[in-house]
Amino acid sequence: MYLLTREEAWKKAADCAAHADVAFDQDTRLLFLRMRDRWLRIANIPEMFELKKASDRRTDERLGQADSEAA
Repeated sequence: MYLLTREEAWKKAADCAAHADVAFDQDTRLLFLRMRDRWLRIANIPEMFELKKASDRRTDERLGQADSEAA
């Protein structure tokens, strides 16, 4: 599963907003604005980023155990 950082979600939201600004028709503009809103919603989910931190800690712990077992 791919987990992203809050900053990555904010960047994707900004990219969608930029695409909406240059869209040629209203439907395309609305599509990018909806995608922007979804990325903003994702960026504002604190639990998601706490899960990523916990996952990173578990990975670090596993790597630390593998290093100590090899020694």
